[in-house]
Amino acid sequence: MQADWGIVGLGNPLAGDDGVGCWLAERLRKTFPSRWIHDLGADLLKIQALQPYPKQLILLDALRSGAKPGSLHYLSEEKLLQSPTTAAAHGFGLKGTLGLLRQTDDAFCNIKREWWLIEVEQIHQPFVLSPTVQAGAEQLFKQLTKQLQ
Repeated sequence: MQADWGIVGLGNPLAGDDGVGCWLAERLRKTFPSRWIHDLGADLLKIQALQPYPKQLILLDALRSGAKPGSLHYLSEEKLLQSPTTAAAHGFGLKGTLGLLRQTDDAFCNIKREWWLIEVEQIHQPFVLSPTVQAGAEQLFKQLTKQLQ
């Protein structure tokens, strides 16, 4: 049976704030234990093993745009694809991976997707979110919890 909504957390928890999407996914999974919520780490392509996809998918990740650390960004997928990205941390890079999914996975293309990203402060201190990023993540957690209940 296809779920109404799902959450995917992305990032690298070993790189400090870059793991904020994974941190959020884990918190949300504890709040909604029977829901379609997954931490995919740094590999969005793993999503293909989780089919059937939910009708609506919320993707959570980190972003470095120069805005205030901890700021929340709600981006369209088109805007996200126009952003610069590096291939080092995420294999193809998010842009490459997302482009590949959109070209090869009809089921992925047929679901509604929204992207929530949190501005990072640091990506070098392992295992710890910076206080400003954790505050932004807590704000998004509360917002999503209300939205999804």
